Amino acid sequence: MHRLILDELGLKDVPIYAPNQGPSLFDDLGPLGFKFLLRVWDGICAVDALEAAARRIRPYEKNPGAVDKVYDRALAELTAGIEQGRSVIPVVKNARAELAALGRTAGTKPRIGIVGEIYVRSQKFSNHFIVRRLEELGCEVALPSIAEWFFYTNFTRVRNCAWFGEYRRALFTKGFDLYMRHRQRRIYQTLGLEKEGKVEHLVGRALPHIDPSFEGEAVLSVGKTLEFIAEGYAGVVNVMPFTCMPGNIVTAVYRGLKEKHPDFPMFVLAFDGVDHAVDSMRLETFVNQARDYAARRDA
Repeated sequence: MHRLILDELGLKDVPIYAPNQGPSLFDDLGPLGFKFLLRVWDGICAVDALEAAARRIRPYEKNPGAVDKVYDRALAELTAGIEQGRSVIPVVKNARAELAALGRTAGTKPRIGIVGEIYVRSQKFSNHFIVRRLEELGCEVALPSIAEWFFYTNFTRVRNCAWFGEYRRALFTKGFDLYMRHRQRRIYQTLGLEKEGKVEHLVGRALPHIDPSFEGEAVLSVGKTLEFIAEGYAGVVNVMPFTCMPGNIVTAVYRGLKEKHPDFPMFVLAFDGVDHAVDSMRLETFVNQARDYAARRDA
């Protein structure tokens, strides 16, 4: 389909790379060159960090829209810099200074964590701008990074390579994973953010409910939900495509989690491409529950 669309647009010379996220991933990406991997990873981490910083400050900005202006300008500079082979660090450093200069309003808001299918939770149009809708309802929102999925596939890739005796691939993946973690920490620290927890910790948290051999977003969603609970969040939203199997598995696991955390609000939101009015009503009800939960907890 992508090939047909590009051809119809007159872009027949534009190649399409479709690497498998399994053991052969880095071999599949090899023809693009090692510099490509380094630049793309820096870009992923930098945008993740900008997104996280914007979500943390935007609910408390004194001048509505100020955070978005800094974010948009930094994103444009990052895009141009990566295309031209420049470092992302100066852009991230400038963004931190600009965000710090905006100032914050007083007080705190209930923190809501988002988990779920990697594409839907990260793609604003696909989730009907769930982050902005929660912010408009008076919440501060946290969202796992795109990088989390790459670290998770590294984790599963090493295990699968060991199963199939592909030790060269396993060693390269482990070595490159260390570099990826280092760069993510560097970029996050430059923007004044704490480093992300390891996916191995999320898998460990989910272990009583989902065995690690069952690969996919379900393990990460359950582990991240439990992490949000431990970190004092006021509620969690599990987003997924309509009829998504991993998402429905998480929904089923939530029933068991409710037995251990009966008061903690857990909301499941499935998207089918239509913005249903009832979903907005359910979201408002969830936010009210989260606000009440936070108030009782902090009383």
